[in-house]
Amino acid sequence: MSPSQQLCLLTMVGPLVEQRYAGQLDTHRRYAQRHNYSFHIERIDDKNRKFGKHATNDKPSVIRSYMQRTTCAWVCWFDADVYILNFDRPLTEWIEGGQELVLTDHHEIPNAGAMFVKRTPRMMNEMLPLWSALTAKALWAYNDNGSLMEVLLRFFARHYAHNSCPMWPRPKMAPCYSEQLRRAFGSIKPHGIRGDWGLKLVAPADGFNNHGCLSYPRERPLVECTSPEALPIVKSRKERGWRLEDMYSLPQTRITHGLPPMFGLHAKQPLHDLFVKTPWPPSP
Repeated sequence: MSPSQQLCLLTMVGPLVEQRYAGQLDTHRRYAQRHNYSFHIERIDDKNRKFGKHATNDKPSVIRSYMQRTTCAWVCWFDADVYILNFDRPLTEWIEGGQELVLTDHHEIPNAGAMFVKRTPRMMNEMLPLWSALTAKALWAYNDNGSLMEVLLRFFARHYAHNSCPMWPRPKMAPCYSEQLRRAFGSIKPHGIRGDWGLKLVAPADGFNNHGCLSYPRERPLVECTSPEALPIVKSRKERGWRLEDMYSLPQTRITHGLPPMFGLHAKQPLHDLFVKTPWPPSP
């Protein structure tokens, strides 16, 4: 089996969001085709959810179920609202044999909107079941992303007391987990990685999943974070610990600084003229 055939792209949608995220899903499909990766969309029922039970809470069980019925060496998860915008960067750029779980780091908390999970007994039989159980047990700030922080620290930190951080509210939960991650793995680096015992957190500027400056339903996904239009949003996010390197920047901005164009833009809105005029993604 070739390296590309060992990597499988996976995402999840329900009837309420599949049409809304059609543009994002098209980039997943085209990117997978270009690199000869397997690509699967798991369709779930996202209607009639009980209050507080977000559809993304199904993510850990969907990943594990997909692993159980395939032979993928790595399952590369992308939320349905992530645009893949740099078709030239293969996923093998971030995957190493000694790692079991790879995420893009973040100055607030790492975002689970894109993550690479290796097929190992520990991931299949311990980490994913625990993540599913914790996510279903209670309401978490940031839903499955919040519960994943507890899982990361239990599995990959050497000295972490279980449930050291509150599950809610966000202003208390996120800073607590951010500090626990810093104690376990050191501060976030401008470039490179941090992590231990099979966990790889890729520096935001080098990662594969970054948000634009605006991410609200009625706004376009502005990605030039230094523009006057973006400053109010950047200010509010900085108050939550965000930095500019956590956010997606336009290809030309990156090239000017000698950096490769970023990979994934996490945005719930259709891309508008601001991005259409840029050269990414190239035609497959």
